[in-house]
Amino acid sequence: MRLGIDEEEWLIQVKDEALSLGEEMGDPVTPCIFCVPKTLVNENEAAYIPEIVSLGPFHCGKPELRGMEKYKAEAARRVSCRIQSSFPDKNFTDVVNSIMSMEHRIRACYDKEIHCSGEVLCWMMARDASFLLEFFRNYNRPFQQEDREKDAAGSEYSHPVFCADGDNSTVLAIIKDIMKLENQIPLFVLEQVLAVEMDSIKLAREQMEVILKLLFDNIYRPFNFFIFSTSPRRSHVLEMYHYSCFGKNSPMESSQDSWNPWPKALDDHRLKIPSAVKLTNAGVMFKANAGVLEEIKFDKETCVLSLPLIILNVESEVFIRNLIALELCSPQYKIKKFTQYAQFMDDLIHNKKGVSVMRDKGVIVGNLRRYTQLARLWNSSNLSPALSQCVAIAETRKNIHEYYSKKWRIHYKTLWNEFWKAYVSKPWLVMGGVGAIIVLILTVLQVVCLFYPCTPT
Repeated sequence: MRLGIDEEEWLIQVKDEALSLGEEMGDPVTPCIFCVPKTLVNENEAAYIPEIVSLGPFHCGKPELRGMEKYKAEAARRVSCRIQSSFPDKNFTDVVNSIMSMEHRIRACYDKEIHCSGEVLCWMMARDASFLLEFFRNYNRPFQQEDREKDAAGSEYSHPVFCADGDNSTVLAIIKDIMKLENQIPLFVLEQVLAVEMDSIKLAREQMEVILKLLFDNIYRPFNFFIFSTSPRRSHVLEMYHYSCFGKNSPMESSQDSWNPWPKALDDHRLKIPSAVKLTNAGVMFKANAGVLEEIKFDKETCVLSLPLIILNVESEVFIRNLIALELCSPQYKIKKFTQYAQFMDDLIHNKKGVSVMRDKGVIVGNLRRYTQLARLWNSSNLSPALSQCVAIAETRKNIHEYYSKKWRIHYKTLWNEFWKAYVSKPWLVMGGVGAIIVLILTVLQVVCLFYPCTPT
């Protein structure tokens, strides 16, 4: 039986990889950039696949994304001019050469094999990193005729990609593509480009922090407790964004005390809870808080379900779906908090009525107009429960289940709430009902008097 490979070529490649891996510095790199599973992509392909710009190898060369290649070339030219203004004997080739020393480290960041030569990969990374840096530097920077930004090249930005105020459709489309899991590139590549510009890796890392903070200060943030943080360092933009959503309570940083891998926690997580509409009819009140996900709780005494306020808009679906995809794909996330939060919201929101309840109670705010689109955001059929559970969410599920399982009380409250909504809350219906009853009684009396004359004794 023959192997389905070119044995000589395969042997050369394996030997080269083994030798080069031994020469590289630093700790071993585990995959951090993943292809999203088809089960998720099939639900909403546009949320995971880049639509305007490709970053990294997964979508490089696609015909529909080639429109941005000229802007990548422009970004590379500007980086080269910036380098030459400080170091006349250097140019963009020095950026590529510095990235070549990281080739195997870059390949190790991706969960799929990258079928291109090392030179092609490094030029691709250098151009993509330059594009990102130029875009980040100018994101949300006011574009005014009398105060255009000039760099070392002395030319002005004249395209919305590099000079917009963050409000035009091109910039918003790029931002959404930057936050897609399959469209990530390692942050150490961006730092390496800056290091060649500044001739210092320390200064490059400091500048990278400033650039990312500016970005995160101005892009969509789902929660009020979103806090930008670069410590500890993260692998790519989406991972840093995820960490900023949770801060010190990040699933990657959580201690053993905050999660339980054993079946009891799993059983609590699988407890199905009623929808927001049913809970409202059963007397449950919803309350929005500005706290973290660990503050999700249900008070059985006051019948109050406390949930973190979440802000939703046209960018929400891309951001939220890719945060979930990151948790599901990466083994680093012991507790898949955002996934479990999405499952919790999926139980509460089944349709636009559920969305209406949550918006009326102030749990959901934002300008996403279509209620069905909001409901679809949570209604994913592929969010299988993780083994390790967030204790707060599991405990809340258990408390709601215990409360709702008391059938007689729920049945009574549901009937009362339905009666109240149908009649008591609408006085004209009550008056109409009373009038109809009076007319019916008088009609019956009239019929009786026809057969049995009502004469005085």
